Amino acid sequence: MKKIIGSVIICTALLTIATITFGKTGIINTDTARLRKEASATSTIIDLLSIKDKVEIIEESGDWYKVKAGNQTGYVNKSLIEVEGETKKEENKTEESTEKKEEEKTTTEEEKTQETKEETVTQPESSVRIVEAFKGKLSSEVTIKILPSINSSNIGKIDKDIEFTITEVINDWCHVETATLSGWARIVVVEKSIATEENTAANENAESKEEEKQETATKKGYVNVESVNVRAEKSTSSEKIDSLTKNTEVLILAEEDGWYKVKVNNKTGYISKRYISNKKVEEVTSRASDTARQIAETEPTPAPAITGNKGTDVVAFAKQYLGSRYVYGGASPSTGFDCSGFTSYVYSNFGVSLSRSSSGQASNGTSISKSQLEPGDLLIFNNRSNTSVGHVGIYIGNNQFIHAANPGTGVVTDSLSSSYYAQRYVDAKRVLD
Repeated sequence: MKKIIGSVIICTALLTIATITFGKTGIINTDTARLRKEASATSTIIDLLSIKDKVEIIEESGDWYKVKAGNQTGYVNKSLIEVEGETKKEENKTEESTEKKEEEKTTTEEEKTQETKEETVTQPESSVRIVEAFKGKLSSEVTIKILPSINSSNIGKIDKDIEFTITEVINDWCHVETATLSGWARIVVVEKSIATEENTAANENAESKEEEKQETATKKGYVNVESVNVRAEKSTSSEKIDSLTKNTEVLILAEEDGWYKVKVNNKTGYISKRYISNKKVEEVTSRASDTARQIAETEPTPAPAITGNKGTDVVAFAKQYLGSRYVYGGASPSTGFDCSGFTSYVYSNFGVSLSRSSSGQASNGTSISKSQLEPGDLLIFNNRSNTSVGHVGIYIGNNQFIHAANPGTGVVTDSLSSSYYAQRYVDAKRVLD
């Protein structure tokens, strides 16, 4: 009988140690305590509890309390809970107390290390992606909670387009910070917002590229030299399919290796980029030239007086056409003139046959020095890039010459001393007998 009574007493004592009476209240004594599914540091975290949070202690299991926090039940390490109503014992400075404290510290550090390892391992793939995109703006508002739990209190919202930073990820939650707010949000919600923003950015980028493509396809350019060839391919040795004059408008289709692919006169070809500008080249003409052109447009031109001096007569004849329009390939008053068309037309009326192109006319007649110039002499100039012969005119005396300059001015007079023509002057030819 005594043995039976002794056994009952021992069992009662063990049960008293193993289990705490239901209904006791515990208080969290640390900033953050993890509520776990099982009594293990490797068990799944089901919620985070904060300092001074109260929990209902259900039972004691080794180093863990089984507790009820709100609507959730789980386990919290005993060292993180103080039982309400129990007097907290002062720390002893004895060797035994110090050793116990160090042991508890070691256990806690091991638990934290294990938790960190576990959290790193169990992060979902979405967590990794969200951390890589840790800074940016949201495309829609996101609710922020004080703890990474559905049942946690809301502390605010991050509005659309507010900059945010993700500093930590725990399971399906990420810690979000803005200039004025800090808290937890569901990864799936944040990731959806970021994905939406990325899609929007991608769509905007695609639209931008399409607009840029359309803009390039409709971009206009203008020839900035006296004349330029349109080539079938992007090479100076390629077949010439057209020739354009200064300020001719072209449609730029593409840019390739220093060349523009252009469309002009219903033809598609290539022109070197350096010969195309985004606006027309301004031309400088004298007031006298403008006046002469206005007179030519409003009054019939009188027949020039014949003096018997071929040079003087050539000049007088040429001046009849001041103000005539410039037309590429033109060689008559009815069609208009280009530079070589004008000179060949004028000289043909005095029995002189010249080559049709400016480069061809450079080989006609006899070369004379600049100091030997007389009215009626043919003048040879380089093109705008000053690389080859590309322009001609007729000397009229007093360092002046008459020529079909460009589409903007037509037939005008200019000075040989002007910087543009002085730099491009090549030679003078005497073509009259």
